[in-house]
Amino acid sequence: MSPGTKQSSLSTPEVPLCVDLDGTLLQTDLLLESLAALLRYAPLQVLLIPFWLLMGKAYLKRQLARSAPIDPTLLPYNEPLLDHLRHERQVGRTLVLTTASDELPARNIAGHLGIFADVIASDGKENLKGIKKAQRLSALFPAGFDYAGNSSDDLPVWKASRQATVVNASRSLLRKTSRSTEVANYIPRQTSPWKAFFKELRPHHWVKNLLVIIPVATAHQLFAGVLLLRVLLTSAAFSLCASAIYVLNDLFDLGADRQHPTKRRRPLASGALPLWTTLISIPVLLAGSFGLAYSISTGTAIALAIYLILTIAYTSVFKRLVLLDVICLSVLYVWRVVAGHVATGIAYSPWLLSFSLFLFVSLTFSKRTSELHNLRAAGRSFAAHRGYHAKDLEQMKVFGTASAFSAAVVFTMYLNSETARGLYRQPELLWFLSPLLLYWVCRIWILASRGELLEDPVLFALKDRVTYMVAVFALSIVWLATHEFFPRVPFLR
Repeated sequence: MSPGTKQSSLSTPEVPLCVDLDGTLLQTDLLLESLAALLRYAPLQVLLIPFWLLMGKAYLKRQLARSAPIDPTLLPYNEPLLDHLRHERQVGRTLVLTTASDELPARNIAGHLGIFADVIASDGKENLKGIKKAQRLSALFPAGFDYAGNSSDDLPVWKASRQATVVNASRSLLRKTSRSTEVANYIPRQTSPWKAFFKELRPHHWVKNLLVIIPVATAHQLFAGVLLLRVLLTSAAFSLCASAIYVLNDLFDLGADRQHPTKRRRPLASGALPLWTTLISIPVLLAGSFGLAYSISTGTAIALAIYLILTIAYTSVFKRLVLLDVICLSVLYVWRVVAGHVATGIAYSPWLLSFSLFLFVSLTFSKRTSELHNLRAAGRSFAAHRGYHAKDLEQMKVFGTASAFSAAVVFTMYLNSETARGLYRQPELLWFLSPLLLYWVCRIWILASRGELLEDPVLFALKDRVTYMVAVFALSIVWLATHEFFPRVPFLR
């Protein structure tokens, strides 16, 4: 039990303890779990939901249970409550799983846990919730029962019970319960829903959307107030859109995430964030993102829509296809740069777009290289859900390093262009950027070859001390190139 758990000494083995399922024993809701599973595995059957609902909520739950079975081994359980129930079971207490969820998944869960003597649940005809649940339990246990629940719907059941166990509930609900029933145990929430929601948005990924600023920076318009405001709003719009996609992906990947050693701790997978929040957050985030984009220009809204389509295509199809995953992900990076041009009206630079494409293709290959290196080190030959084999490692290195040096070649060609001469007073100083670029990108590939580049390369760069040192030197060179401090070198003109 958690440190916040309060327990009464009046619990007796003779009085059965009836335990609610959704939000109490589980950190999630089975109805919403079934809906999410139906969307993943049988999306066309979603069209039948209105007709099922016409037959009653209990009928809807039964049809969902049959159409989208839930694996009880993958569900997020309330571990403090489960520990308490196992202790009660050991001392001879009769435990009864009592839920408004359908009987089919409820019995599967009871069988998996092996601590419940019986299951009382909705049967496809009667929705066992609130007063109906209180009446059923009072009839079955005339000598009295204790009840563990989590919501205001459980107030009638607590009122009919001898003692209450309040789980995952607010302090206000705890006070309401205590007015009618003695509260034997209180097991508070383990994490704040707001904190879980913020984590679900993946705010650390928003920095990638600062790529929209690049056209303003390379055009030397960074201090033009209107243009800077436009790209900052564009970055915010892309960030809100990306967060909506993260939430949507996590909803569809619940089963896979719960089997993953680290992804199972994500807010939706762990149950820290209720599934119903996705029904609100996804449309709100998308509305906010497109509202911001449209306030800038219609073109920016169109660019955002294309980004949304490409991202959904990547997560649903392309990320499982060899090479196409790298190309699609690289295009998504470059598209942020394109959006910066669209939002500001700054003329497209073929040099910038070419350099960006080759660089991001290289960085994406570097991540795949690191993953395959670790796959081979672990003695595995195939990357699940990716399509890559460990024997592809050498070829990934060839593709990636070739792309890196292609980016370097494009950059050196740009230094000799009329565009560079028009932007810089001493463009010949920019040649000192070439060895810095080569050093940085080659170092990335050294780390990838060692299997040390396990996250998004852009996020890695933002946390890498060496990258910041290189950036300081690079910015210093750019600043010097924009001013005429030194005599011009004729042969570099």
